[in-house]
Amino acid sequence: MKKIIFIFTSLIVTAITVFTVFKKLHKENVKPDNNTIEICSVETEFIDSKIETYGTVTYKTKHDITSLVSGNVIEKKVKEGDFVKRGQILYVLKNVELEIQSAQYQNSLTSAKANVDLYKAKLAEQIQYVQSKILSIQNKEAEIKQMTLNLYSATEKYNKNVEINRLGGITDQNLKDMQDEISSIKTSLEILEREYQISLIGFSKDDLIKNGINPSENQEIYEKQIIDLNTKTCVAELAVARAEYENSQKNVQLINNLIGELNIRSCVNGIVGITNFEEGEFINQNEKVLTIIDISTCTAEINIQETDIFDIEPGKKAMIEIPSANEIINCTITDISPVADFSTGNFFVKADFKNESQLIKPGMFLKCSIETGIPGQYLKIPESALINSYGDTTDCFIIKNDLALKKNLKIEFTKDGFAYFKNGLENGQQVIDNPSKFIQDGTNVKTL
Repeated sequence: MKKIIFIFTSLIVTAITVFTVFKKLHKENVKPDNNTIEICSVETEFIDSKIETYGTVTYKTKHDITSLVSGNVIEKKVKEGDFVKRGQILYVLKNVELEIQSAQYQNSLTSAKANVDLYKAKLAEQIQYVQSKILSIQNKEAEIKQMTLNLYSATEKYNKNVEINRLGGITDQNLKDMQDEISSIKTSLEILEREYQISLIGFSKDDLIKNGINPSENQEIYEKQIIDLNTKTCVAELAVARAEYENSQKNVQLINNLIGELNIRSCVNGIVGITNFEEGEFINQNEKVLTIIDISTCTAEINIQETDIFDIEPGKKAMIEIPSANEIINCTITDISPVADFSTGNFFVKADFKNESQLIKPGMFLKCSIETGIPGQYLKIPESALINSYGDTTDCFIIKNDLALKKNLKIEFTKDGFAYFKNGLENGQQVIDNPSKFIQDGTNVKTL
């Protein structure tokens, strides 16, 4: 019984082994010569070449903030690495001497203002005095005119009465009384004329001419000329007072500006670099307090290989991508380094760009695509023909003598479903499209 079971078991094992060997042999005997494939042809295309590379963001300019006044730091409002805006207060200083000077200048300004008001009043009083003097002179002129008329009348009367006296019409005493009256009028007229001459000192046409003023025939303008002549001193005193007042104003403005400089402010939007002082420390005048890195305009420092540097010049268009900031920026090349970096052998080119969002920071990694403007010849095949793609390397199968031959290629770039290559393929060469996983290097193939 045991023998029968053993024989039966042996038969089963033998059957299984035969089946396995047969299956393996059948699989090995399936020849790929019957593999039907799709093919495509390698095409040539001329397009403007681009240089794909990388680099880092750097700042274009930095500003050393100095203190225009000396003082003790009573408040430090920023720390290194902070983002600050233009006009933002960074440090607050205290200077007791400036505060004392401010009080002194303010007192001088108040005094100078009082002097201006005083000399204004004096000028107004002098103008009134001159105007009254002009009226007094005019009154004396009228009195002299009247007195002259009175003298003329008295003289005429006397002359007539002389003939009457000869005829015995009036007495000698009456005639003598008339003579005395004429003599009195003459004396009064002489006194009045002397007073008039005295009152004309500084108020005559000769005085105007001596001071370089041409007397006007217009009475109103003439009186204005007389007023100006006799108020010159008051006008000069007022001018001096106003000059002192303006000087005091400037001193107050200057000291206030210096006190305003006790608040040290940022002159740009940027990032705080190095700070040199802490609270309680003393800062001398014109001493550097901190550094602000201006990031309103940044610079892309781009690595360019030695073989590509001759295709680049200032003005070439570039597209910069900054992945961490999710920013894509179009700009142009501004500078090219004259020598290569000794450690890498690469050249550095620079492109300035506006950082309007203020999100981009110095040191960030960037990708860059530079248009050389030089037409290049590229070989292209559909991306569907590629296998084993990794980075910028890939494989494909070319067909030669009905055999699939694997080619390892370097991808220059991809565009619109095609992969572009500099070399490794030939124009018009047949390539397997959508290759089956069963196709291996050297497999016999049959085209549709």
